[in-house]
Amino acid sequence: MIKLTFQILDGGPTGQPVQIATIGQQVYHKWTCDSETVDTFCAIIHSCFVDDGNGDKVELLNEDGCALDKYLLNNLEYPTDLIAGQEAHVYKYADRSQLFYQCQIRITIKEPNSECGRPKCTEPQGYGSVKSVANKVGNRPAFRLLRKRDAGYDENTMDVRADISTLDISDQV
Repeated sequence: MIKLTFQILDGGPTGQPVQIATIGQQVYHKWTCDSETVDTFCAIIHSCFVDDGNGDKVELLNEDGCALDKYLLNNLEYPTDLIAGQEAHVYKYADRSQLFYQCQIRITIKEPNSECGRPKCTEPQGYGSVKSVANKVGNRPAFRLLRKRDAGYDENTMDVRADISTLDISDQV
């Protein structure tokens, strides 16, 4: 059994989890997969989004695990087979104080006597993330057809989430 966690830590990889942070504060996004077996699995973090809670969503990592905007989140570092992380600075949506993160973790079996494969990413440019906006209520169809997951669904991929509340410096006065 593998236990997956996604935490936003204060300052760096050994910091304490934070729920409230100020704009510009240094934090560390950390994904951990705890396994009872050693040297058996590999983890890749991919398909990460940040959401304002109203459906305004920005893609941070693509489906290959590569960062899209170095100012929001740079390419991840993998210090071990089952841990990934990256330093970042706290930001927020202009009209919302909470950020909701959702990422996927792909777990694979590690080949004996080999290294875990890692994403081959180029250095992300600034402002390269992709924004999507939820449909407005008036534009939604009255019904929608629910289908089974598509054939591309991977049972070795799981979702993890984290959230943080942000404060502007002016909010603290």
